[in-house]
Parts: sequence; structure tokens; C-alpha cells
Amino acid sequence: RIALKGAAERAASLGAHDQAVTFLEQALTVTTDPREEAELLERAGALASTAGHHSAAERYLRRAIDIHVARGDRVSAARATAALGASLLVAYRVESALGLLEPAIEEFADLGADPARVAVGGQLARGYFLHEEFRRAVETVDKVLVDAEHADLVPVVADALITRGCALWMLGQGYEGIGVIQAGERLAGVFGLTMTAYRGFLNRTEGEAHGDPRAGLAAARTGLDDARRLGYRTWAVNLLGFTAMPCALRTGEWDWALAELDTWLADESEGSQRAILLGWTVALRASRAEDVDAGRRELDELTREETDRQVLAVAAASRGFVALAAGDVDGAWR
Repeated sequence: RIALKGAAERAASLGAHDQAVTFLEQALTVTTDPREEAELLERAGALASTAGHHSAAERYLRRAIDIHVARGDRVSAARATAALGASLLVAYRVESALGLLEPAIEEFADLGADPARVAVGGQLARGYFLHEEFRRAVETVDKVLVDAEHADLVPVVADALITRGCALWMLGQGYEGIGVIQAGERLAGVFGLTMTAYRGFLNRTEGEAHGDPRAGLAAARTGLDDARRLGYRTWAVNLLGFTAMPCALRTGEWDWALAELDTWLADESEGSQRAILLGWTVALRASRAEDVDAGRRELDELTREETDRQVLAVAAASRGFVALAAGDVDGAWR
């Protein structure tokens, strides 16, 4: 059991998150202690989420929460709830995440400034940002930062700063927003919080790319190389969909863009992530007068019950490009 856990961490350190999850699943088969089982499930959930296997991540984390609750360990239940919220958010399931986190912040109110509850608040603020409730996100994250700073919770502080910067950017305070994101990114880097630092890089690059798409594309290419090396499949899709592809479209780097999209689409994308990649593929190929009927049908099916605004925006833009390529200017605007 101990050897399997060690093997999982070594695999994760090399970016082999799928292999790490396999080792943890093997460890679960020989674990009899409920507390250890829940901890293994939490770790498996986090790694599965990073690798883009969001259904599996949710399954692991919900099992972990159930075990913690059955044991009466409310602190651990709060910690696992924060992890599940984070996993749902990166899977573009914002409504589900808010449905989990909003009652959780009240349920665990008696924990006060315990790190687990503070982490729940951090993810709730991030959920409000992704739900486009930017003012509410700032108000929530400011409370989180007070508790996290006082308790020296560096991982929460770094992540919360990035959330705050993103919300400020969307409220029209771009210079301040970028500066706050950079602060969170630098803090994460100093303390070896690689994934949080990458999140900061991703959001900062997306903001800066609006003014300089060539620099944005260069940064995105570097970021994609890092994502491959680190095994950050979930973050790579985000970088592709919201920074690399808009920049490639504006700079004419369509061959590179389509090659990247085809590579990532072939890697068993799930649900909303596949919709983002497919939406850009359809848009670019339609603009080249290529046949995109099959891609359009699949995109329609993938987004039939989609609720995330970012995913729906990519799908709507894709349909607009198809209409424009067909000469339907009015349809493109709709």
C-alpha cells in the first residue's frame, strides 16, 4: 500500500497522472482503514481532474466526502468538498459547483477560519467569477483572503489572488487585475505551487493577449509545451480555447491551430472540453470552406444540455463562423 502511494506520487511528479490514478486504485484494493481510503480517493480525484477525467474525479471525490461524513470528520468533509468544487469548476460545471459550494459554506460555518472551510470559500469565489457574478466574486474572495492571510494558508492566498485579479479585470479594472494575478502567480511559484502558478499564467496570458495577439500566441505555445510536460490536460484545453485559438485566428496561424486541435481531440476529451476544441475546429475548417457537417452535428449534440457560459459562447461563435463562411451575414450575427 505504501509502495503504491509512493509510486503514484512519483508518476504524478512526472506528469503521468493517469498512471498515478491507476496506482491509487490499486492501493484502494488493499486499504481497510476508512480514513486512509478517503484520503486516497481525494488524491485520485485531484489527479483525475488534472488529467481531464472529470467524471472519474467527481466519483472519487464524492465517495471521499461520503466516507468523511460517515466517520463524523467534518473538517475532512469540508476539505474534500472544496476539492470537488474545484474539479467541477475546471470541468465547466459551474452551476453544479455553486449548488455544492453555496450550501457548504453555511454547513461548515461552525468551522470558522479552519483551512478546510477557507478553501471552500476560495472555490465559491471562483465559482461566482465563472458565473459572471464579478462583484460578488470580489466580495467573497476578500473575506477568504483575510482568513487565509491570518492563518498563513499560502496555497489558498495564491489561488484567491488569481481569482480576485480575474474578477477585477472583468469589472474593467484591467491594470489592477493583471497586477493581482501576477502577485498570485509569483507567490505560487515561490512556494512550488506549480498548478496554481499555471492557472495564474493562463489567466494573465488570456488578459494580455487581447492587446497583443502575437505575444499571446507565443506565450500560449510555451504554455502548451508546459502542459504536456506536466500532464495538465484540463488546463491545456482552457489555454487552447480561450487564448491560443483566438490569437491564432487573428494572426493567421491556422495550420498550427488545427494541428493542435486535432491532437488534443484525439486524446479522449470529455463533454464540455471536447465541445470547446470541436467548436474551434469547426470554425476554422468552415472558414477554409471545408465540410464541417459532421462536426456541427456533434457540437450540437455535445452542447444540447450545456449550461456553462464559456462553452456556450465558443459554440455560438463556431456557428457564427459557419454562417459567415456560407455567406449568411445575418445568421452569423445571430
